[in-house]
Amino acid sequence: MANEKSEGRSTIIAAVQHPIGLLALIVLVVEAVIGVLAVRAEGAAAVKIIWGMIGLLALVIVAVILTVLAGRATLGAGSGPLALSKPEPIQYDVFLSSPMAALSTPAEFENVNAEVLKLVQSLREECNLQSIFYAGQAAKSPVDFDLTEKSLEEDFRAIRRCRRFMMIYPSKVASSVLVEAGYALAAGKPSTYFVRDSHDLPFILRGAVMAEGVDVKMYEFTDHDDLRAKICKVAKEFGKD
Repeated sequence: MANEKSEGRSTIIAAVQHPIGLLALIVLVVEAVIGVLAVRAEGAAAVKIIWGMIGLLALVIVAVILTVLAGRATLGAGSGPLALSKPEPIQYDVFLSSPMAALSTPAEFENVNAEVLKLVQSLREECNLQSIFYAGQAAKSPVDFDLTEKSLEEDFRAIRRCRRFMMIYPSKVASSVLVEAGYALAAGKPSTYFVRDSHDLPFILRGAVMAEGVDVKMYEFTDHDDLRAKICKVAKEFGKD
């Protein structure tokens, strides 16, 4: 018998540790109190007691709901490498994102990376953007891109610390640049996408260009020369904002 009582108490304690469990317990207690008082009181006094207890119960329910919502907001903010809750100092003028590990052959990687490095140089020399984050600057082949938690944390920290996000998306490939674009969008970074075909982008990124209150622009390009001309033209406008 004692064991049964002990188990019952443990169950109740475990339940009230969660706001919903606490709310359920309070409702049961208030319901019991209303029943007892209603039986003992008479007439108008009973009505006043019942309405008073119902009002108190409503206040308790609202308080518990607000507590639950506050807990969810804190959970959503997060505390890991992907968290967006804390603003960080600006370190880079531009975060330049381009598919690398998704490219099929080392030769294709070398060609694309060489062109992007030329763009980085142009941004520095012609547009006076000295602080540029580009993950491919020290890479020699696709295997140099370390798909680990550390590289993920470094990339996302750089996005949080950049003034603007720029993505080059030359073809429809499953690349981490799409993840980076989404993260930059969530971080509220002004973003510019350079694509060969706008329909290659996921629906949400295409929609971001048309969305109100979001600073996202998109430009289509035909070849590397066209890309270089457009990316430099856009970058030169940065200082006028």
